[in-house]
Amino acid sequence: MRIRSATRIAVAALWHLYQHAEKKGLGASFDREAKRMEDLRPTAVVLHNALEFVRNKRTLDSILYTIDTIDSAKHRIGVMGAKLFKRRAVIMTHCESTEAESMLIHSKKKIARVYATETRPIYQGVSTAKRLAKEGIDTVLIVDGACGIFMPEVDAVVVGADALRKEGMVNKIGTMPMLAAAKAFGKPVYVAANSLKVDRRKKFSIEYRSPKEVIEKAPAGVDVLNPVFDITPWKLIDKIITERRIYTSYELAGIL
Repeated sequence: MRIRSATRIAVAALWHLYQHAEKKGLGASFDREAKRMEDLRPTAVVLHNALEFVRNKRTLDSILYTIDTIDSAKHRIGVMGAKLFKRRAVIMTHCESTEAESMLIHSKKKIARVYATETRPIYQGVSTAKRLAKEGIDTVLIVDGACGIFMPEVDAVVVGADALRKEGMVNKIGTMPMLAAAKAFGKPVYVAANSLKVDRRKKFSIEYRSPKEVIEKAPAGVDVLNPVFDITPWKLIDKIITERRIYTSYELAGIL
């Protein structure tokens, strides 16, 4: 958890594999190391898709190309997404996403305030709040459960994604309740995600982490569950901003 967000993890894994391949080549050892990287994050799909590409190409240049593709996609998403906001917009966001942050940073002259949730139990949202504040954006940190209280003030909700599947959009736990609240108040929901997050895998599972992240010692007789992600139905989402174009949820769901 020292490296967080699906794209940051993918880029870090690709750099590791590049260094591994320089020393040991692109044979069986490379395949084993790629599988080890992939198994670290079974839910997030960007790493899986990136590894599929480099395993097929099997060159050092293909690894560098994929890293550059991920980085340049983030910039294009930020530029395109910024066009969706009007001046003095109030935005709410959840968790830690390089692409959602890119949208907000490219839009900072239009943004009056960002409400960022803590994103329990690891508090990734605190890192997001720090980065936005460093960019000069008026940022307010709130607990996850307070999203409904502040939603009436909000002009739009912006989140990232770990996977775009036919069932819906997979993202950090707590995303689905936030987007349901946005729908209840009639607020538009924008998802920032590069096209490597399109997930056509047949096998899919929600990752669970240690209960100790939630509570060090559970009360006697109480089980503690710590799912990392949830799935938001497409009907709760308005637009998906990729590096290629902006899709409506209806369009993207049809493609998936």
